[in-house]
Amino acid sequence: MGGQMTTWALAAIWTVVVPRHIGPTGMGQLVTVWASTGILIMAVGLGTRVLVVTEIARNSASVSRQVANAVAARLILFIPGAALMALYIYGAHFDRYQVLLLVIATASIPFVLTNEVFVAAFQGLERMQYLAYLDVIYKTVITAGGIVLVLIGFHVLSLVTLGSAAGVLVFGTSIHWARRHFDVVWRTNLHEVRHMAVASLPFWATTVFVTFYTWIDSVMLTLLASPREVGLYGVSTKLFGTLLFLPVIIGTATLARLTASHVLGRDSFRRELTPIVESTLVVSLPIAAATVAIAGPLVVLLYGGVFSQSGAVLSVLGLAIPATYLNIIVNQSLIASGRQIAWTKVIAVSAVLNPLINLFAIPAAHAAWHNAALGAAWSLVATEALMLVAGLYLLRGCIDPTAVWRVAKAALASLTMGLAVYLTQRYGFVAQVAVGFIWFAALALPLRLIKPDELALVRHQAGRMRSRLVKREAN
Repeated sequence: MGGQMTTWALAAIWTVVVPRHIGPTGMGQLVTVWASTGILIMAVGLGTRVLVVTEIARNSASVSRQVANAVAARLILFIPGAALMALYIYGAHFDRYQVLLLVIATASIPFVLTNEVFVAAFQGLERMQYLAYLDVIYKTVITAGGIVLVLIGFHVLSLVTLGSAAGVLVFGTSIHWARRHFDVVWRTNLHEVRHMAVASLPFWATTVFVTFYTWIDSVMLTLLASPREVGLYGVSTKLFGTLLFLPVIIGTATLARLTASHVLGRDSFRRELTPIVESTLVVSLPIAAATVAIAGPLVVLLYGGVFSQSGAVLSVLGLAIPATYLNIIVNQSLIASGRQIAWTKVIAVSAVLNPLINLFAIPAAHAAWHNAALGAAWSLVATEALMLVAGLYLLRGCIDPTAVWRVAKAALASLTMGLAVYLTQRYGFVAQVAVGFIWFAALALPLRLIKPDELALVRHQAGRMRSRLVKREAN
């Protein structure tokens, strides 16, 4: 637990320190590498990781054969994948420096693909401690190492090289630990490899659409805009991503309750889901309003004036927060009711719509504001809104209409808070945050936006955290 907290803190420091030192263009080059390699890893990895976990869980004696087949399937598919990467590099007309970055990152992908199979084997054998250890090792190396490198004057090439080296290090560590629990046998045959690839396809579909949807806007920016504009978007999406931890926590904490309530019938499911949706929206609306209002000063404070145009991008992304929060809850709700395939279809349609919108929005934003990242941001807002409409349709009849009144009061409080924060921008960032907090708190009490049971839950969680801290200090 302590190691994971340390890596989280290092990642937060990395998010601020590294972009300040490498600038928008350097950040854009990094985002291009992440997006391109992320899509390639997803494409050639199939759904073998999930398949390996389930097969080993059913029959632990098959671990060596499952690992060998999955690794072989992935490495065979990496060959045409690497050829596609070469075509992408050639077609995008990258400069020599960006080509070098992509070549180095692509060269490390076979190690990443193989390591993921060993991680799946550990998971199937219920050796979960290795997953935590490997995660801590990898994140510590790339975050702590990246911070040190940029502070002593190195730039993007060193960061990409470090990331590749970290991937190789984790790969070697996985093999070393795997030998304690099973024999690493690399012999297999094409028939078994083909069977593995085909059997993994059902697990692959959801991953394809989610990964594609996650990275396609960055890839399109890479193709249609300058590295600097890609970097402006990369910084904004990093900050936007940090704001999504709350719905993830809510969704994770309530999934079991929703699943159990669905078994009891539709009315029980509605009674359980409605307050979750209410709470999620009530939390998301002030966060969205604050993000829109303080995005500019926040970005300049964290990254300096060179990233000032990212403030406008983050403001636009702030508009997507309520929809994104609720989409996460919709996903969990559909899983609880056994209809996750419906949400997969929504993501699939969104993965097509988003690049189509970007195709027009990115050039338009570049022409109008010399900031193509704004086009990608507006595309994300539009796509998340359309996904929300689809999600609410799928959950029709599962949410009590009485929730609208509380959400409307939260929207009113949030809008007025956002306006007050915006009007106090001349007094500085700290004053804006103080005004926003006081304003919303003053309205939340008379409007009864926070329910007593929600306050009790917060107190309970705070008490649990205090108990853990006391116990850790005692140990």
